[in-house]
Amino acid sequence: QLVVHVAHGEPACEAGAQGRVRGRHVHAATVEEIGARRRRARDNGPMSTPHAHIRLATRADVPVVVALIRELAEYEGHGHLATATPARLEGSLFGERPDCECLIAEHDGVPVGFALFFHNFSTFLCRKGLYLEDLFVRPAARGAGTGRRLLERLARIAVERGCGRFEWGVLEWNVGAQAFYRRMGATILPDWRVCRVAGDALQALGARAADGDAPARTRVRA
Repeated sequence: QLVVHVAHGEPACEAGAQGRVRGRHVHAATVEEIGARRRRARDNGPMSTPHAHIRLATRADVPVVVALIRELAEYEGHGHLATATPARLEGSLFGERPDCECLIAEHDGVPVGFALFFHNFSTFLCRKGLYLEDLFVRPAARGAGTGRRLLERLARIAVERGCGRFEWGVLEWNVGAQAFYRRMGATILPDWRVCRVAGDALQALGARAADGDAPARTRVRA
C-alpha cells in the first residue's frame, strides 16, 4: 500500500476508493434502483446526475457502515479480514472517547458510500493531520462525483480544524485510483511502505515490554 497525502498549502484532494456491492438486501436493492433510474434516463434522454448529500454518520447508520466496510473488504480480496461488528463500530464512533469519525454519502436519501477518518500528528510540522482510513462508493452509484464530494468535504474539515496534512493509502495495483488522486493534486509517496503488527505477533511484541515501562505511544510518520 502506497501513502498518499495533500499537505497544507498544496492543492486539495482526490476521489474515492472502489468496491463491491453486497450488504443488507434492502440497501443493495435500493442502490440498484438508483442505477436503473440512471440507465433509463441515459437511454431515454439526457441523464440527470443524482445529487450526493454528504453528512456526518449517526448511530442509526452503524449497520450500513459495517455493510459497506465488508463490501470494500470483498473488493480488495480481504473479506476474511473484515471482522467489524455494529457494536464495536458504534463504540469507536460514538463512545465516551471516539476513535474515529465517519461521513455518509446519500443519493435520494439512500446511503451509497462512506468515508471513515481520524486525526494523526506530524512531528515535523508539530500539527495534527487528517487520515482517511477508508472511502467507498457502491458501484451502482458511481459516476456522479460522489467520491470527489466526499474527499472535498474531508479536505474542508482538515482546513477548518487546522490540519497540516490530509493523507490516505492506495493499493499499489489500483493504478486508476492513483491517476485520479494525482489529477486531484495529491502526491503519492513511493518511498514509504506501511508497517503492520497484528494478531499473535502484536501480542508477542507487546509482551516483551518490561513491566516498569511507561505505556508506549504510537509514532506517527512525520
